[in-house]
Amino acid sequence: MKPTLLLPHYFKIIGFITAATGIIIGALFEFDDRYLPFLDYNSGHQSHTVVGLGGGNNFTDEVATTLAILGLMLIGFSKFKLENQQTAILRLKALYWAVLVNVGLIAILMLNVINFSHSTGFAVDDNLISLLLIFIGRLYYLRLKRKKQTSVFYLSYLPFNLVGKITAIIFIIGLSIIIGFDLKIGPEYLLYFILPCMLLWIWSKEKNEDADVELIRLKTMRLSVLINCVIFVVLTWTIYGVAYLTVQFVALISVQLVFVIIFYALIYKASKSDDKGPPITAPVMS
Repeated sequence: MKPTLLLPHYFKIIGFITAATGIIIGALFEFDDRYLPFLDYNSGHQSHTVVGLGGGNNFTDEVATTLAILGLMLIGFSKFKLENQQTAILRLKALYWAVLVNVGLIAILMLNVINFSHSTGFAVDDNLISLLLIFIGRLYYLRLKRKKQTSVFYLSYLPFNLVGKITAIIFIIGLSIIIGFDLKIGPEYLLYFILPCMLLWIWSKEKNEDADVELIRLKTMRLSVLINCVIFVVLTWTIYGVAYLTVQFVALISVQLVFVIIFYALIYKASKSDDKGPPITAPVMS
């Protein structure tokens, strides 16, 4: 498999500097209410009191989030000095593993959603950052151990895929109804139920899963993560207040949702191609 969607190696250095700067600024802002005065707008900085709505009239939070996410993306999606098919597969599997671990971690942290504790605030604020950190940690661990091959453990199709799929769809429909009809029920409560259901869905095999389907799965997850990171950074600079808190909550399940949509679209496309011509290995996703 030819490595694709990767930047030149020197972007890793830029990524480390950018990510470290963003994480340090973000930590100082979040835990010590420190901010960058030259990023004030309108009447200036206002100390935050609600998790996810901090920053007042200052762009420190937005700058920190942007630098952290973009920097981590540069680290994770830049080539190694010796990039080949093995490292490409390691990267894809490390990313998929990271998504599974991150969803499980976020689901646990969301246990305190009723009290909106610090753990819940971390889950809401730093979902994508924790995902990218886990991904990079896993990737470099595999490289350090010089593992040429690794595998992702998947749950069986029955009962896990079927249970996860049915329950996730039911809860997502419920969430859509609550948001669409503006019902007086906090949509964040349903997210706690959706997260473990989506985890079961994306963690379990398809009914007729083989190596080709797994390759589609791994490449689709990479595409989903990239799409979500870019969209989240854009929304960080365009949406504010309570609406941004909604964006953060949706981001908890958006990686899984985008993955599921693209994955089944590609599976359907591959099955149609099989019906019309010779077998294919996997759709090209460059």
